[in-house]
Amino acid sequence: MPSTPAEPVGPTPGAVVTGTPADPEEAILRRAGYQPELRRSLRFFSMFAIAFSIISITTGIFLNYGFGLAYWGPASIWTWPIVGVGNLMIALVVAELGTRIPLAGYAYQWSARLVSPTYGWFVGFAGLLYMAVGGGAIMLTVAAPLLLSEFNDTTPSPHLVLAVAIVLMLIPVVINIISIQVAAKVNNVAVFTEIIGTVVFGVLLLVLWGIQAKPAPYGAGILTNTTSVYHNPTLYAFALAGLIGAFTLVGFELAADMSEDAVNPRRSVPRGVIWAVAVSAVLGMVALIGFTLAIPDLKAVESSPLPLLTIADYWLPSWLVKV
Repeated sequence: MPSTPAEPVGPTPGAVVTGTPADPEEAILRRAGYQPELRRSLRFFSMFAIAFSIISITTGIFLNYGFGLAYWGPASIWTWPIVGVGNLMIALVVAELGTRIPLAGYAYQWSARLVSPTYGWFVGFAGLLYMAVGGGAIMLTVAAPLLLSEFNDTTPSPHLVLAVAIVLMLIPVVINIISIQVAAKVNNVAVFTEIIGTVVFGVLLLVLWGIQAKPAPYGAGILTNTTSVYHNPTLYAFALAGLIGAFTLVGFELAADMSEDAVNPRRSVPRGVIWAVAVSAVLGMVALIGFTLAIPDLKAVESSPLPLLTIADYWLPSWLVKV
């Protein structure tokens, strides 16, 4: 990040400007006060992949689906499109900022240049805390224990879980050190693993439910069922259920942090952000409908620490659930 986020410096009044910048993005960087050094190699799909995989409907739904069930029952999934529309409005703002200020450091740069350097520092520091704590928490409390359980270690020691979590966090660090292009290719693959791991999984359960592969006690009416573990006032329960989407459809603005690596960033970054939010919202809703229709026993699923695995265990063979 630049150490002094001053206002962009333009030509003085009356000055004669000679020469034409190589491209508009380089001109913006020079006006921002520093010389471009990064190689532009990431195209639209890479920008979309960054935003899509940061949102990660797989992680978000896996972690938060049970929360929604507990507070507003299966009907909680209908808060998802509401949050999706709201976050798409935010994505439009992010896209506009990414178009006008296509600089690495996104939130820091935007805040520093639109408000003040002090406020920019505060926003940048808060963003760093959010990413450090969020990423570490997911690795320590979800990814590491789940990975170990696949090797039949269901009660691992805290030291082993911590060691695995550290390794899982170091792997992407190493990939990024090697090359941003390698990181982008890995991330592009992540788009398809997200879709297979969540959407295809949800559609498969929907198909099995539709052909009655196993007895299904609930019909389509379960989609509006508000039977929940906690009996709170409707408005309060509805607001908490909305956290399924609010905790998932976030992080898309990180694509803007790659603006200086992007080819034609004033076009590829905004499009990547908007498409990522829209596609995540639609595919996530498809998956949620499939998961919910396939619920075999509402009480058992609501009380399960991992409700999606409980649903999958009922419909699918154990080897496929592991995959």
